[in-house]
Amino acid sequence: MSYKAVLKRYKDDYFRLVIYKQNCAEITASNDKQTNIGKVSRDVTNESKEREYSSISRSRSKVFEIAIANDWNYWVTLTINGTKHARDNLRAYRKKLSKFLNNYNYKHNIKIAYILIPELHSDNKNFHIHGLLAGLPLEHLTQFTPKDKLPRKILKMLRDGREIYSWQAYAEKFGYITLETIQDNLRIAFYIAKYVRKGIKGTSAKIGAGNHLYYCSQGLKRATIEFQGELQKPIEMDYENEYIGLKTITSIEDGLSYFTNEDGELKGGIFDEKI
Repeated sequence: MSYKAVLKRYKDDYFRLVIYKQNCAEITASNDKQTNIGKVSRDVTNESKEREYSSISRSRSKVFEIAIANDWNYWVTLTINGTKHARDNLRAYRKKLSKFLNNYNYKHNIKIAYILIPELHSDNKNFHIHGLLAGLPLEHLTQFTPKDKLPRKILKMLRDGREIYSWQAYAEKFGYITLETIQDNLRIAFYIAKYVRKGIKGTSAKIGAGNHLYYCSQGLKRATIEFQGELQKPIEMDYENEYIGLKTITSIEDGLSYFTNEDGELKGGIFDEKI
């Protein structure tokens, strides 16, 4: 069976084939059929869960795309001090944080890039945030040492040789923060994508309508479509479900080979990438 696919470039040495195993009409019909089965109350519940799953899936895909297409300096954990800001009001926090970062960039003539994911705290009410940061000069940070009064987890990380910092400007405005230097951008991209699935799954319902499942700065690089068409040879997928498959490619030549027929001709076509 011939599948339609898109070849996406994330970095010069990292590509992905997104293989569509059903066309848009088939998927829509399948979803409609599933939605019409059962009682109305069950339909509403299933539809709500399906929308939530779809939202999480899209967010995970976008977070991975942004994470891998850009270079990052720090893995960051931001907490919110209840005496400085309401810990359960993400909308107000995001607005205040955005203003703080814009002012900081202007004051220091820098451009801080970020992608941040809110996570529900263990109390099931308040939030903290994880994410990736770039563009913040090292001299603006204070490095933690094992002699500092810190949580046991942080002290163990320091004793293991990991470099962890605080950002005093944020700490004074919002609360406790840690930044850890990133050694492997590809590895951290996979980590944050898995984290989205783990963290957002229990958080999305609590975030509320009108709030995003992740925040990112403007001007970040995104994946670009290099080619699209029907696959011309069998492919072993790295991941697949009933709708799509994924295949990691390390060069444009390898990616295009899947669209090349036995006569050496590239077979491309235009189709709707959205599913």
